[in-house]
Amino acid sequence: MHPEDVAEGPFRVVRPADMLVVDISLINLRRDGSRLVPRIPGTPAFVVAVLPPQHVTEQAFPARTGAPSAPVRAFTAGPTTLSFSVPTDLNGLDLSLEALLDWERLVPLTDLSGLPTGAAGPTGFQGSPGASSNFPPGCSSPTTARWTG
Repeated sequence: MHPEDVAEGPFRVVRPADMLVVDISLINLRRDGSRLVPRIPGTPAFVVAVLPPQHVTEQAFPARTGAPSAPVRAFTAGPTTLSFSVPTDLNGLDLSLEALLDWERLVPLTDLSGLPTGAAGPTGFQGSPGASSNFPPGCSSPTTARWTG
């Protein structure tokens, strides 16, 4: 198997009506007319959705100290990566945003060890597959905070 046979995308979807922004990657899926079908029949196919950061936390100060004189530090959450396998009984997906976002028909992955290294993209899993519930060392939540100020 060649690396170019593994993933398609990511494709950025921006839907202004509800402010949806999501990058979608397809693994072992190819276009066949108006459908996405397995590139390699008989092997698992996946849809990986990466949502941008959606939370900001600002530095807190005790109420008795008054307003800070220096700029306040702020943290943004990291992106959220959701990975799904395509059930074989679906025989692929319609090539439509509605089908790609119909995650109830897909199987959520909680262990990504079967995906090729880096398949989830540069923002997902830092290029090394592992359990999606594993947090970075020293963190108590699945988001990675970084300074913005």
